[in-house]
Amino acid sequence: MTPEYIHLLINHFPIHGILLSTAVLIGGLIAKKHAVVFSALLAMFVCSASIPFVMKSGEDAYYRYEADPAVYHLDAEAIEIAKKHYDEAEFGAKATYLLAVISGLASIFYLKRREQLRKWMWVVAFLAIVCLGLNAWIAKSGGEIRRPDFRAPVEAQS
Repeated sequence: MTPEYIHLLINHFPIHGILLSTAVLIGGLIAKKHAVVFSALLAMFVCSASIPFVMKSGEDAYYRYEADPAVYHLDAEAIEIAKKHYDEAEFGAKATYLLAVISGLASIFYLKRREQLRKWMWVVAFLAIVCLGLNAWIAKSGGEIRRPDFRAPVEAQS
C-alpha cells in the first residue's frame, strides 16, 4: 500500500473518532454515567493517539508528490495546496497530541478520582472540540489536493 492510500485510510480516526468520543463524553458527563465517561476517554485517547501514524503517512505522501508531481497528475495549484496542508497539519497536530496525553492521563486517573476530576472532563471535552475544528480545517485543504472541485472557484475576469 502506498503512503497516500494509508493516509486516506487512517486520517479519519482523529476526526470521526474524536467527534464520536466527544459526544459520548459529554453525554456521559450530563447523565453522570462513570462507565460511559471512562469509555469515551479511552476511545478519545486511542483516536487521538493515532495522529503520529496519520502524520507519518501524510508526510511520506507529501515527499512523494513533491519529488515528482507529474507522476501523480498534480497541477501546480495542487502542489501549493499540498504544501499548505502539510503546514496546517504540523500546526494542528500539536493540539491532537496534547489531547492524546490529557485523555490518556484522565482515563487512568478517572478510575480512582472521578469526583475530583469531573470538572476537568469538561476541559477535555473543550480541547476535543478545538481539535475537531483544527482537524476540519486541515481536512479541507487535504481534500483539495486531489479534488479540484473542492477548491474555491476562480472568479471570471471581465
